[in-house]
Order: sequence, then structure tokens, then C-alpha cells
Amino acid sequence: MSTFKSKYEENLKSGTLLIQKEFYNASVHCFYYACIQLMLHILYYVEKIDKNELNKNQKETSNEIASGFHGWIINKFATLLIPKNTQAAMEFYQWIGELKNIRVKADYKEFKVETKIAGQVKERAFYIIETLKNNFDV
Repeated sequence: MSTFKSKYEENLKSGTLLIQKEFYNASVHCFYYACIQLMLHILYYVEKIDKNELNKNQKETSNEIASGFHGWIINKFATLLIPKNTQAAMEFYQWIGELKNIRVKADYKEFKVETKIAGQVKERAFYIIETLKNNFDV
């Protein structure tokens, strides 16, 4: 099992436990990063993206505030999903964008995640993960 795959599984479990303990802000962080880590696993081990290309994109986009490396990964997956399932690609792009925005607010803004939002984030993260699993050989 790849390190990214085990990290994604750990973050999913952690996010669920954090909701149970009513640590909603931290749960958002875990669910978002679970999605990012599964995407990294797929890029490296399923799509076999060249690690040098990924590292190059990581370095080139690390200083971009608007999109950055996560934006690059999200756009890459939307592009990979379109030929497989256009509807899934559109939903993926919408949901992962919302998760990213909520995660940024939870981590860096005067914003408190409540029970309802934490539950929605969890549902969307699981939807994104299922979409990835159904469209890539994970």
C-alpha cells in the first residue's frame, strides 16, 4: 500500500472520530486532505504520472496563492475525469472546490464549523472518494 493511500485512510478515520468528539474544524481539515492524498495516490500509482512532472508542478505552483499545488491537482483530476464521466467531473470539481474553500475558512479565518457543515463536508468527501474509486482503478 502506498503511503498516500494509508494517509488518506487515516484522515478519513480521523475526520469521523473528530466529528464524534465535536472537533468540527479539525474534521474538515482531515476530510479535505483525505481527498488530496487519494488523488496523489492515484496520480503516482494508477495514472503513473511521472514523479518529476509532479514535483516540478508542485514547485512551480507552490507560490501561487489563487490556485497553488492543490489547484493544479484538482484541475488535473477534472481533466482526467471528463473523458471517463463528464457529469462526475463537474460534480467532483464543484465538491472539491467547496471542500477546499471550507477547509481554508476552518484553518485560517474567524469561522467556526458547526455540526451541519461538518456533516456536509464528510458526505462530500465520501462522495468525492467514491467518484475517484469508481473512475480510477483504486
